Amino acid sequence: MLNKKKESELNLLRSQVSPHFLFNTLNNMYSLSINRPDQMPPLLLRLSELLRYSVYDADQELVPLADELEYIRNYIELENIRSSDRLLLRVNLQEAPKQLKVAPMLLIVFVENAFKHARNTFEQEIGINMNCKTENGNIYFEIENSYSDQSAENLSKNPSSGFGIANVTKRLQLLYPGEYELKQSCTSNKFKVELWLKTK
Repeated sequence: MLNKKKESELNLLRSQVSPHFLFNTLNNMYSLSINRPDQMPPLLLRLSELLRYSVYDADQELVPLADELEYIRNYIELENIRSSDRLLLRVNLQEAPKQLKVAPMLLIVFVENAFKHARNTFEQEIGINMNCKTENGNIYFEIENSYSDQSAENLSKNPSSGFGIANVTKRLQLLYPGEYELKQSCTSNKFKVELWLKTK
């Protein structure tokens, strides 16, 4: 009975992740189609890869970590073109051994959140630092982004703001009980997330 309840909760959470991410991505594409239409063809190819993954892979319980990281790279390409005029981006995603697996669409939520908050600051330059490495069958993921109180206030007016983080936290609790550690810290100009996760 408990397993069935857990499975139904996970199915609900997974069904919420993909549409939420797709809506945000389509909003990004709409903005780019107006401001930079000449860049749309390669971006559409990236979007095609994102959709393929979210439709065909995201409904699985586990996927290769390497595939999840490739998904993140495709997403970064979309966001980097959108914000490249003011974005300082440092990314270090180490190649993952093929046998390591992770719940799909788990890490991308933190990446999406970082871009969203960084982009909503009024600074001339915004920064995102991202690292992911594996060691002894464990994943360590870290992401830090520019942050301001004004950004938080603006996003708090959006009814869907914070939805992704709450969703991924519930998924972690259900899928990795006692096998993860999630830390979030905030200063006056930086927001940082650290996730330690035991791979399946």
